[in-house]
Amino acid sequence: MNIKQILILLIFLIAIIGIIAPASAKLEPNLELESAKTVKSKTKLFITINSDIGNKNKKTFYSSKEYTSKRKNELNRVNKAVISIKGYKTITIKKPAKGWKKGDKNFLYFDKTFTVKGKADKINNKGYTIKLYDMNNKLIKNKKGRVLSEHVLSEQSVNKDPKKFYDKLESKNKKNYVLFNHDPFKQSKTETNPTGNILATSSGSAYYYNKNSEFKKEEITKTTSYCQMWYMVKNKEAPKNYTNGEYTVYTNTYRTIGRWFKQVTLYKNVNTTSYSSVKNPYFTISKECNWTHPLIMSVANNIKSTIKRSDYANDDIYNMELANAVIRYMHLNIKYDYTFSKDQTALTTLTRGSGTCYGNTMLAGALLRAVGIPVYFETQYTNKKVNVTGYNEGSLTGHIWPVTYISYDNKYNWVPAETTTYYGDNPNYESVYLSLAKYQYPFYSGATDWWINYGGMVLFYKGYGNYTT
Repeated sequence: MNIKQILILLIFLIAIIGIIAPASAKLEPNLELESAKTVKSKTKLFITINSDIGNKNKKTFYSSKEYTSKRKNELNRVNKAVISIKGYKTITIKKPAKGWKKGDKNFLYFDKTFTVKGKADKINNKGYTIKLYDMNNKLIKNKKGRVLSEHVLSEQSVNKDPKKFYDKLESKNKKNYVLFNHDPFKQSKTETNPTGNILATSSGSAYYYNKNSEFKKEEITKTTSYCQMWYMVKNKEAPKNYTNGEYTVYTNTYRTIGRWFKQVTLYKNVNTTSYSSVKNPYFTISKECNWTHPLIMSVANNIKSTIKRSDYANDDIYNMELANAVIRYMHLNIKYDYTFSKDQTALTTLTRGSGTCYGNTMLAGALLRAVGIPVYFETQYTNKKVNVTGYNEGSLTGHIWPVTYISYDNKYNWVPAETTTYYGDNPNYESVYLSLAKYQYPFYSGATDWWINYGGMVLFYKGYGNYTT
């Protein structure tokens, strides 16, 4: 005989052995809480009994029809199930006249719902015994276990310690899981994101006006590791998410092979903070905000020449009025660009004499930096489409504005400005601006409050050079 013939003979012999070998029946009963609700001191429980024929190797030699038939026969052997829960009355469930309720051909089982007198939180995790008897009242299977009762755990307790919650589920479902990550937190992913936070390396307010000051730019590296398990449940459940910051448990259910399976994932989050040194970001030069361009510097110098230091009691008030003068220039000279031109840099907005909120903000930022006022940019998006300009109804969904560091209300603050207002064609503009004491009414009208009135804020971005970080 050659090797090929020997292998064929071996396979044939194994097949014969598998067919004639007696099938060893394995009936696996289990008990779980069907509902967390307790009605009139009664709690619903749910029993599942699954039939498994033979071992894994022998299964392969049964046809699908034969295997299904054998499993049905094993289930039909059960005439009654006796369930004893520690501290509670024993329940006996007899086989219905029409037979046990069965699952589909891929997963045969019978199940039954019954009621136990007692509150769910007291039944929780009590030891139980299930005894199965055949038609001759002979004991078939005796299984001890615990009530699967994750449902009754309060969200407050889960949020307090998600890992403890996960570990309890793991312990309860060791024999019930389908997929299980036995190497906890082996899977991981890492992402590093700038937070937008800029920290100065010196103290006081003067360093904001020093173009060469050193600042620290903050970044947070988030490493997320996770482990996961799947196990059978009776019904579909709503996804839930519990977290205490370090650990997060996410649960969801999926249907396959005719049954619902619950996926439980435990995430561990580790955050590390790092800093990189940057020059004063509030004077950053970029394509959109090139405040050192000669034309922008020329306009800034003209604005600055109208504000004399001798007119103000101190540098704080003088700097605030410089900032106000830039906003006045924007309100009197730069129209709103209703065509939404693509080029919205500071320089183009200046030469065109109009810009969107983006272009106006870039120009205002460039002029503010050119006169020596530090500035960054904020933008937020609404949760609905709104009409702000009177044109393109419902098309505007975001807004951007400059935020400057000036003395305001007798202390230094980051103060927002609205730059899209235009009064240049108003013959009474002098009464709007010049009738008020200059430093008592800064034209920083609270852009953030203004934007809330137009749909609310759902996203926030902060930028220094370009409008995003």
